[in-house]
Amino acid sequence: MANQRLYVNKGMVLILVLVMILIAVILSNVILTIMSNQEKLTHHKVTRIQAIYAAQAAANYAIDKFRRNDNPATWPLTGTYSRTMCRASCTINEPSLPPAIKNVTLIINNSVSFPGTRQITATVYFQ
Repeated sequence: MANQRLYVNKGMVLILVLVMILIAVILSNVILTIMSNQEKLTHHKVTRIQAIYAAQAAANYAIDKFRRNDNPATWPLTGTYSRTMCRASCTINEPSLPPAIKNVTLIINNSVSFPGTRQITATVYFQ
């Protein structure tokens, strides 16, 4: 009688161990999914911050070009035009742009509201 109870208990232990392993696998999958999603969110946030700084840098670059007026042929003081900043093969080559930033497009317009001023719009394309 005691031997029969021992064999029944061995079966229960096997089932209990399998259930515990299944629970551990499910929990590890949940944790890995959460970590993966957090990594994607962090990467996206960092890329957005880099894009904001790239846009500010491009606008500051244009302001500096206007202030110094060192190349009126490519940065005229009147008219509407655009310039593209990227790592290579653009109007403005900037090799130090982060890899996630594809390019920054500057659009320079005459300001109708305030004569003698320019409107600079910077658009950043990122991955």
